[in-house]
Amino acid sequence: MIKLSILFLLVVFVVSCSNAPEPEVSLKEKEEDGTEATYFPAEDPDYRMCGNAKYNFWFDLLNGWKAVDKSAVGDGYFIVCGSESVDLRMYAMQREPPDDEFYKLLVEDRGEVKSFTFRDGTEGKLLLIDNLRYFVRNADDIRIMFYVKAGDGWFLKNEEAILHMARSVRMGTKK
Repeated sequence: MIKLSILFLLVVFVVSCSNAPEPEVSLKEKEEDGTEATYFPAEDPDYRMCGNAKYNFWFDLLNGWKAVDKSAVGDGYFIVCGSESVDLRMYAMQREPPDDEFYKLLVEDRGEVKSFTFRDGTEGKLLLIDNLRYFVRNADDIRIMFYVKAGDGWFLKNEEAILHMARSVRMGTKK
């Protein structure tokens, strides 16, 4: 009974968060009071790698963009790309509720869930909701989320970089 109560509260929390508008965060706020990631060379010279020690994941970041950790718990980064109207975030979270329930809670009747393949062949999901995209990679007890909030014009102009970053998400070592 306690597990059901906890699951119910978690579902209510996720639904309320998914329906709430994301707070607007300016470029200055994204960079202030945060710690910029440490970068490493990537295989593609147009990108550099950065990672998250707490959740042990890595991703490639387009040169010229910044990854800034402003979280209190070290779960991920704001990606600063130079546009006030774009919100990019790479973060991890516990893998609760179960995958199908989680996708359904986020998407509801507003969007769709598609399959997405990461560079290492791991299958994940792409959630399309209005002007939001969530690239989701599940690993053991965590989810790694690449959140993209941008207009269609910006996304089309930067589609190659966004897809490269999304596909590059991996667990463990830098490679």
